[in-house]
Amino acid sequence: MTSQTIEIHQRSVLQIIKTCFNIYLTSRSKINEATAQGCLSQMLNGIFSKMEQKMVLLNERRKQFQEESVTKTSNNDQENVLIITKEILDELVEKICYDEATQVKQNTTLSTNE
Repeated sequence: MTSQTIEIHQRSVLQIIKTCFNIYLTSRSKINEATAQGCLSQMLNGIFSKMEQKMVLLNERRKQFQEESVTKTSNNDQENVLIITKEILDELVEKICYDEATQVKQNTTLSTNE
């Protein structure tokens, strides 16, 4: 249960706990009863401490993900503002250039007609 390299999951853990509990309940020997009780205590403490560690790790990852997503969102907002501003400026420059070109053309047309 406390191995760092081997993980035991769900059914296996439940079966081990049931077996130890049954030994504790049905044993006539005080030594076996005390041993089963100690095993149960160690296993359950190990399981709960691992669950607590995983919850802490999960909360840290969630917090980190939320911070990253907020940073990305603000960066995306800034990028969107820059893109929109660039599009507006490009449109204005194009319009000004078009207006100047049409004015030159009109002036040329007017001077040849006179």
